[in-house]
Amino acid sequence: MINKKGQVAGIISLVIGLVVAVILMIGVLIPITTSVVGTNSTTGQNFTGVNWTIASNFSTFILIGVLVLVAGIAIFGMGKR
Repeated sequence: MINKKGQVAGIISLVIGLVVAVILMIGVLIPITTSVVGTNSTTGQNFTGVNWTIASNFSTFILIGVLVLVAGIAIFGMGKR
């Protein structure tokens, strides 16, 4: 029989690491991008056309990127077992 000691600890540390990474990335990236790339009158950004579309959807792109990063790390972490 194969000894599986420590396998649960590795999975738990992977999950905790992913949760902390997602909280930090979303908690830091979204406020910074909305304040820098924001399209309201307080930031002074006057985008039009494609630039406005990208600026208005930038936080969505960041969230999708974070989800892809989490999926990649989870697949890589589980594949090492």
